[in-house]
Amino acid sequence: MKKLILFLIAISILISCKEKTHKPNNKEKETISAKLHSDKKKTKKRLLPSPSGRANEVLIVMNDKYWNSKSGQFLFNSFTQDVEGIAWKEPIFDISRIPRGAYNDMVRIARNLIEVDVSDRYSIGKVKLYRAKYSRTQAYAKIQAPNEETLYQTINDNEIKLLSFFYSAERERLITYFEKNPNNDFQEKLKEKLGYNVVIPTMFNHENFNGINFVWLSGGNIDARADLALYTFPCNEEKIITLQYLIAKRDSVMKINIPGPSDGSYMCTENSLPTTFKKVKINNKTLYEVRGLWKTTIDIMGGPFVSYAYYNEETQTMQVLEGFVYAPNHNKRNLIHRIEAVAYSWKP
Repeated sequence: MKKLILFLIAISILISCKEKTHKPNNKEKETISAKLHSDKKKTKKRLLPSPSGRANEVLIVMNDKYWNSKSGQFLFNSFTQDVEGIAWKEPIFDISRIPRGAYNDMVRIARNLIEVDVSDRYSIGKVKLYRAKYSRTQAYAKIQAPNEETLYQTINDNEIKLLSFFYSAERERLITYFEKNPNNDFQEKLKEKLGYNVVIPTMFNHENFNGINFVWLSGGNIDARADLALYTFPCNEEKIITLQYLIAKRDSVMKINIPGPSDGSYMCTENSLPTTFKKVKINNKTLYEVRGLWKTTIDIMGGPFVSYAYYNEETQTMQVLEGFVYAPNHNKRNLIHRIEAVAYSWKP
């Protein structure tokens, strides 16, 4: 009798559990699937190793046959062309190259990696771009082609795409680093005085907020430094904005606010060398980019500068964020890249 009672209790528990079991509908299944996929991606991201290599260094995996051909020469020349706006020869990227036979797990985690694969299993040439493929923050490009001629055409057709991909990856890494190491005091002062919403990293550790609608921030040591000049001025309509207009305004602002070391000396634009001018997009806003060289009157000082100007139609003002480098006998590329990263963190 006791066994019968226990059996009936067990049956009732099973029936009760079965009744309470919930079968998810299609929408719930999609939600569960999406969550599992998201969790899987997060886990994979956590498991990825840190990247190897230095900033602005690109590792190319390419066999000798193709590296020594016109394809390899074109790829090398493209990535080592001179940095824009610097009078001294400095390459955009530093290049290292290994054959495919040396390609292993240790090499695969390079921060900037280009893998070139030529095989008859491919019917067409193609470039595939990935972020965080084998290591965190990695920029990885795979160039595939069935033969050498197609490889050359594929690299040629995708030159700007490849350069922009790796250039943007380096800039985004810098912005992320700056966001984690902000100079909160300077950022708040800038917002209060000029209304700028921009990330100012701790590398800028000296300030001068005394100018009228002008702020000057300095960083680095006396031999190799990058400075920021942020200022505004009235502008009634956007159609008057030209390179000549912005340079004239720049020179008038710098004459008042950035003196040279000698009495009567001040910063101005070096006009004997070309200055570039173009529109760029930063955080969905159109800005005017100017690149060139600066100098001081009387004294022998100078270096590259890059400025970004935004026309605020609502207030009818130009808002300018400029960075300039003073680093005689030192490379200037990385300092310019830091200025660009600050500018691209700006939300005008």
